[in-house]
Amino acid sequence: MKKTFLLILCCLSFWFVHAQKIKLTSFSDRYSGEINLISQNNDDQEENAVLIIFDDNLNKTVLEVGTFVSEYDLKDKEINTNVLEVPYGEQSVLIYDDFNFDGINDIAVRVGNYSCYGGPAFDVYLANNNEFIYDEEFTDLAQNYCGFFITDPEKKQISTMTKSGCCWHQYNTYKVENYKPVLIESIEETYGALGFLVDYKHSKLESGKMITKNYQTLPYDANEPLFEMTFKNGKRMVLHEFIDNELFYGFLNSDGIIELYHNKNFVFNSKTNELIFKNGTITYEISDSGINVIMPTKTIKLNAINKPKNKLNAKLFEDMINVSK
Repeated sequence: MKKTFLLILCCLSFWFVHAQKIKLTSFSDRYSGEINLISQNNDDQEENAVLIIFDDNLNKTVLEVGTFVSEYDLKDKEINTNVLEVPYGEQSVLIYDDFNFDGINDIAVRVGNYSCYGGPAFDVYLANNNEFIYDEEFTDLAQNYCGFFITDPEKKQISTMTKSGCCWHQYNTYKVENYKPVLIESIEETYGALGFLVDYKHSKLESGKMITKNYQTLPYDANEPLFEMTFKNGKRMVLHEFIDNELFYGFLNSDGIIELYHNKNFVFNSKTNELIFKNGTITYEISDSGINVIMPTKTIKLNAINKPKNKLNAKLFEDMINVSK
């Protein structure tokens, strides 16, 4: 074990000693550059090199800034540029692209691995009058989310993603106004306390104001329902088995958004083959043909337009702890 550790240290020291200057020549027709390693520090949150960009047309240096380089960046004695595998793949030391959609490519320089979950973080420099100027707003998008942002040149939009554990994600979309990113949409996705539904907080810029809507859906990887029906207006009813052999009822609109769910007490009537539950003063009777919604003053019949794959029967619910027979 000690010999292996010493061998790794020797290899890293050899790499830093023999790769003090590395040319960058393939990322642009106009610019070339080099990376000068100045430190043997292996802390992935600190800069250990200097990136120098030359304007070959003007024959002068236009950018000289700190950067972070690891042994994994060196391939065939060269450092790859413009590698951008989002959100969790390889992202190179230098990214040369048009970030603010003004028709001129800008530069992003990796400065460490301290974005979301130890991912790469970048400083962003926007092209301006034969110079590259540090931009705080674009840098924020390249440091405080999961890796680098994604650009959509056709829509002139930028998107970011961040997360916390398995159960919370945020997806943001920005448009560029006056060369600055402006948030126009944010979607927060959380697996709720129920453990079966996904909670969404969806904010969107409308007439200059962020309008927020909250809703729930079934998880995208939910198992096939035990029983389901579709209705004329595109709405759908599903019965699922979820945590600890409990039955879950969901009524979804045509967009898959939950309008009503129930996971408490059900009764199955074996004589009529109906599944029944109450929600406040309203009783729901589910049969193979549809749902009777019985209110204090009237009853509404929701007729299914498809034939269910499974018929309602007592065996379907025999293991469900919240279904009485």
